[in-house]
Amino acid sequence: MRGAQAGCCLLALGVVLGTAGCAHPSTSHSARAATAAKAKAPAVRPPVPRQLTFRYFSGPVYYRHEVVVLMMHDITPHPQPYTDEITPATFQGDLRSLRRDHFNVIPGSLFVSFMEHGASVPPNAVLLTFDNGYQGLYTYGFPLLKRYHVPIMCLLITGWVVHHEPWAMTWSELGRMYDSGLVDMQSQTYNSHQGVQSGPGNTTGSALTDRIYDPATGTYESKAHFRKRIGSDLAEAKRVLEAHFPGDRVNFLSYPFGAYDQTVIRVLRREGYRFAFTTWGGAATPYTNPFQIFRINTGTWRSTPTDLVGATRAAGVAMQAHPRYQSPSRVVPTWH
Repeated sequence: MRGAQAGCCLLALGVVLGTAGCAHPSTSHSARAATAAKAKAPAVRPPVPRQLTFRYFSGPVYYRHEVVVLMMHDITPHPQPYTDEITPATFQGDLRSLRRDHFNVIPGSLFVSFMEHGASVPPNAVLLTFDNGYQGLYTYGFPLLKRYHVPIMCLLITGWVVHHEPWAMTWSELGRMYDSGLVDMQSQTYNSHQGVQSGPGNTTGSALTDRIYDPATGTYESKAHFRKRIGSDLAEAKRVLEAHFPGDRVNFLSYPFGAYDQTVIRVLRREGYRFAFTTWGGAATPYTNPFQIFRINTGTWRSTPTDLVGATRAAGVAMQAHPRYQSPSRVVPTWH
């Protein structure tokens, strides 16, 4: 492991929710070649009114002037061990527990204002995010989001949707979620959520942070080519999403496997991104580096609504004492 280990909890919170989100890149989904030609953007959708009003709940205050960002991935009736999958019943329990225990789930637009301008957020504020774009979010999650009127941010591996991967949501499904006003569409790269050979033998790193190693020549891709490769990927994800959902700007990235470094952050800025999520546990404040935003993984196969509420409250309370705490400047995991 090079750099700090992603997924650790702020100030040793002592809440263990699993580390499936930081595990070895999955080999169950075949990755498209990173050098594939740019896909044609989907037809432009007309903007639709998406201004909704969200009710916030009063009650016990655990933390103020902070937002705890929660990370989930997939919803399925039969979660597999050691995965980032939860059941529909668990997700419904999560939503009910957040409401019952006086947490307030805010939309992405308010989170942007909070991070950039210090806008007021309700006490016990939570931002709920779903990574990757699995079909289970639409099939099992979206009906519950509508039932409980809860907003989320969906961070898509855009290439999965473009290439009609069977486990991913379709453009029509994403469109229905987007049109509801409850779902903000953002990026988790175009095709860089995969491992690449980053050294001799079986050394594997993230496609977004590691230069590709060529075992035939014993050489690494040049730094210039690396920056161009990841820049093209990030730009393509942003271009496709903004073409399909013209009412919103793509400002957020979720780092695949929680891996990032300062080179990636510089490229993100250059391509017009304004925020990025890590897998480093904690709460976000206006002091938080916008490219190193804390998140807590509350969507693993063994997570429960009680775990979610406990981790959320603990992160918010801990950050009250250390509002300027920052995540590491570099998290670059390597698998062997």
